Amino acid sequence: MEIMLEHFVQLALSAFVPLVLVATFIFIIRTNRKQMAAMQAQSFAAYKQAHPGRVSHDGHVRCKECGGGNIGIERVMNRTFMRRHFCRTDGTTLYYSKEQT
Repeated sequence: MEIMLEHFVQLALSAFVPLVLVATFIFIIRTNRKQMAAMQAQSFAAYKQAHPGRVSHDGHVRCKECGGGNIGIERVMNRTFMRRHFCRTDGTTLYYSKEQT
């Protein structure tokens, strides 16, 4: 009886581990897609349309919150291949752009 119980536990665990791995993989993919969609919605064109007074005719950008012109760019990791453009004065994210390859 004890051997059957051990065998049952091993079978249950051998089925449970792959299930957890698949569920984790699906969760990561869905989270990444949602993050990508949110970043793509915050594009330069959307920023320019929402804040026309903060983008000059030659493309220079100013912060929508403080009006600062010191804009930084950083890579966003998590396999998104996107860049975050932000105000270096107050840290506000202004928009995202695709990384140039």
